[in-house]
Amino acid sequence: MGVFKNVVLATDFSEASAAAVELAIAIVRQDGAAFTVVHVCELPVLPETVPPVDLIKAITDADELRLDALLAAVRHRCPEARRVLRMGAAWEEILAAAAAAEGDLIVLGTHGRRGLVHAMLGSVAERVV
Repeated sequence: MGVFKNVVLATDFSEASAAAVELAIAIVRQDGAAFTVVHVCELPVLPETVPPVDLIKAITDADELRLDALLAAVRHRCPEARRVLRMGAAWEEILAAAAAAEGDLIVLGTHGRRGLVHAMLGSVAERVV
């Protein structure tokens, strides 16, 4: 058994996440670790309203399909990989999923935003750390 026992990969299906997928798979295979792939559905923030149920369902259904496709690709190299789909603030839900999986390593990509965009949107990776 290697250094890590439970690796949690957080993905937003971006190009940065694709690189994180490859790194996570390499670690899982090297260490013989359990592997959990997590995606968090973030609903659009509408001032003083709750998103309509049909919008929530459309977002979660699309994310379910993307997560299933990613997991199918991952399972060619890591057959025991599990998936978790959560809804909420990405950084909070990633940490909650990692705690539930008893993760001892979280792997995620970062978009590398700078300046005003970074100040406005923040960084999920920074908050997870």
